[in-house]
Parts: sequence; C-alpha cells; structure tokens
Amino acid sequence: MSTRIFVMTHKSCEPTGFSEYTPLQVGAAKNGKIPGYVGDDTGDNISALNKYYGELTGVYWIWKNYHEDDFIGVCHYRRYFTDEENNLLGEGQIEEILKKHSIIVPRPNISFQTNEEGYAESHNINDLYACGRAIGKLCPEYGPYFEENLKSHRSYFANLMITSHEKYDEYCRWLFSIIDEAKDDIDVSGYDPYHKRVYGFLSEQLLTVWVKGSKLLPYECHVGITSEKVETRELKKRLQDLVTRKNYTAARQAYYSAMEKRPDVRLAGSDFNGELGKIECILYIMEQEKLYGQESFAGVSSLLKDLILHYDNITSILKALGEGSATQEMIEYLYSTKTTTIATEVIMRNTAGIQNDVVRQILGMPK
Repeated sequence: MSTRIFVMTHKSCEPTGFSEYTPLQVGAAKNGKIPGYVGDDTGDNISALNKYYGELTGVYWIWKNYHEDDFIGVCHYRRYFTDEENNLLGEGQIEEILKKHSIIVPRPNISFQTNEEGYAESHNINDLYACGRAIGKLCPEYGPYFEENLKSHRSYFANLMITSHEKYDEYCRWLFSIIDEAKDDIDVSGYDPYHKRVYGFLSEQLLTVWVKGSKLLPYECHVGITSEKVETRELKKRLQDLVTRKNYTAARQAYYSAMEKRPDVRLAGSDFNGELGKIECILYIMEQEKLYGQESFAGVSSLLKDLILHYDNITSILKALGEGSATQEMIEYLYSTKTTTIATEVIMRNTAGIQNDVVRQILGMPK
C-alpha cells in the first residue's frame, strides 16, 4: 500500500519532512511557477479558474492527472491531520486508520449557528441553495442529507480529506458534477476577490453531504495549524511599517482595505492570538492621540508586539478597577504611561467584563 498527501499552497511553504507529502501549487497558471513544485496547470486542469475555485483547482488536477498510490489526501500548507500529540500523521498511521474507516476528515467545526445561517452571514445563501437544486436533479438520494446539513451545527472544514484513490475519484465526480450543474444559477460578477472563491466555500458544505450520503465511516481527526495565514502575516508587517513611520491613518486605511478584500485574515485559524482586533483598536487610539497632541501609546513603543502588551495591561487594570481589586502598582502604571481618556474609552468600549461606570467614577471620567 502507498499514500500520497498533496499540500495545497499558492506560495512556497515549509517542508514537512515526510516523503509522502507533496506540495501542489494551486493557481499556477496565473501566479508564476514556484521552482521545484508540482503545479496544477498541466494536463487536464482548471488552474486558470483558481480565483473562483480556490484549492479545488488542485483537487481537480489530482483527480484528472494523478493515478498512482492507493490512498490520496488533501491538506493545506498550514493545516495538517495530526495525532493527539499534534504530530503529523505519517503513512503508516494513515493506512492503519483507513483499515477501519472509509475516509479521514477534520473533526467537525461546531457552531452556535446552523450551517445555513453561517453561510448566509458570510456568503450569498442562494449559491448554496443552487447546489441543493443541482443535487435534487443529479443525485436526489443525497437530497435529505443536504437538507439535514443546512440545519446542522456541525461541518467539516477546509476541504481536508484522506481516502482511497477509488473513493477520491468518486468524490470528485460527484462534487464537480454538482458545481457544473449549479454554475448557471450562480452569478459571481459582483463579488469581490474573496467571495469570488465561491466554489471552494460551497465544497466545504458539500463534503459533509457526500460523506453522509455515501454511507461512509469517517475518522474525524485532529487538525494542527502550523502557522498564521500568509495574508495575515503580510498584513501585520504592513501595519508595523506604517506604525513605525507614525502614519496611523494610513495604517487604519490599510487594515480596513484588507478586511474588505480578505475578511478571513482575522479568523481564529488565521490570526492565532487574536491580535488583529487589538491592533485595530490600537491604531484608532494612536490616530486620535496624535490628533489631540497626546501620543501616550506612541511613547510606550513603536513595535506592535509591545503595544499589544500595553493594551492588554491597561485592559487588565481597568477590569481590576471595576472589581475593586486594583493594586497601587496597577494605578501607577496608568499614570506612568500617561494613559489617556481616549485609550481608556476605546478599551472599555471594545472589551467585555469591564464595569465601565465604576471605572469612570474612580478615574474621574465623564459618564
């Protein structure tokens, strides 16, 4: 038995150290080839459509062009199936799992929203309904599982899977036939670049439907995330450069421009430590302080990592003040760093658990 796991990536990535893992550059037809990488732009391919399909252009390339190995898997440059100790699954572990299970999929993402509600909040729900109609036409036996998935709070994410080559081919035939059928009812002409990757987003919903409708026995596996999303790292670097130059207004504009184009950079799986939300507040504080000639945050540091720590310190102190547990050392920190009313108001407004009225009274701030 043999296993091949393709690592979907659009930029060069860290090697795994496992020979069974092969980087596959998606969108290679448009983005310039990465030296030494397999590209999705050879043979029968849809590489040029990557802006609509996302990693599915790689999924398609494997289906149409790769005919070796007994087991086929798909993961991402920063998302891998791992064991409970967060070690990458190797060929032996994968083959042992697939002796007892039909497919390896991620542990389900569980949300307080239904899948229907979640998709409607982030995307055009009519596109998902178009897939439902396509299923009703092409394979109506999957229809009840599609409806069940709409109302479910559980879903497999990120198009990650490992299964037999035979099952992989079955899945691709099923998936791409539905997408092709639904296309006529999906209009992406008004979508921004992020939402234009609609078929990739839809396929995340459809994988769960296929697994259940095909009566497969899944192994729901832990997924380790090895790094922040490339776009998240690049945004932080850009913001750091602007903060260093004290161009806070331009930094805020860059931040909101990035959020419009790629709202996913702020998701928990992209921004590991939840820093971007704090950076958004910090940029506003620094812009306002500069406007009023105070620049308290700027006096602490020009490095975002230091400013995030300062932001966290103030947050902890304000919570302690509201609870009546603040120490003299904490209060002295506020005075020594010349913490402004601007900063205090912004942090209280954006942080749950602070007793704002109590804090305002203690600090002599207007209500």
